[in-house]
Amino acid sequence: MIIRISIVLMLIGFTAKSQERQAFYFIGNAGIPSGSYKTYLQQTDDFKANFGLSAGYLVNPRKKTDYSFPILVGGEIGFQGLGSDFVPSDVGGSFSSRHTAYWFNFVSRYLPIKDSERFKPFVEFQFGPKLQSSKIFEQVSSEESYKVDGFTSWSRNYGLGGGMDFKLNPRNRSKSYMEISLFYFYGEKSKRMLRNSALIDGGGFSNYAVGLASSQNWQIRLGIIGLDSGL
Repeated sequence: MIIRISIVLMLIGFTAKSQERQAFYFIGNAGIPSGSYKTYLQQTDDFKANFGLSAGYLVNPRKKTDYSFPILVGGEIGFQGLGSDFVPSDVGGSFSSRHTAYWFNFVSRYLPIKDSERFKPFVEFQFGPKLQSSKIFEQVSSEESYKVDGFTSWSRNYGLGGGMDFKLNPRNRSKSYMEISLFYFYGEKSKRMLRNSALIDGGGFSNYAVGLASSQNWQIRLGIIGLDSGL
């Protein structure tokens, strides 16, 4: 699947006439669970949007040649908070579990329009490792908490989406754009701490259930990107 998508993007690329040399972006994301992941969260009464941040650097692989190429490749790092759960305790105290996803993705972005400076549509494909982290904390005071236990796992993560970059100030030569996009991300099944399964027993030890679960979500993204055309 990955090879087929790469070949299609390459073939499209050879028909274009010009393109950006490099880009750096900083994006806020809002994730809306879908599919079996949505069903799983509904069963735990924690179905809601989640928020996070991501940043990436992209470069034109043929930027040092005269041949134009409408594809940027690079990487993205990001995270998204997945919510928190109350953890019951048989020994008193205030405990909670917090869940977060981190990803480190390869990115391939296709920019089909070369002549417009005010707006630039794009289609993008991502894949890479995703870390699912769950941690149990004790809240000692309003300003202090410490980690009691935790569980992490890795899975493969795929994303496909598209959007538009709008120049922030069309009247000058600024290369800063506002980026709006919509993506669908799919994370393969991996072991993880099941939601609402953690507890602190009478001996003061943490216990939780581990099960297999995948993650699917739509991401609405909004942020800033700097595009360098080399002009």
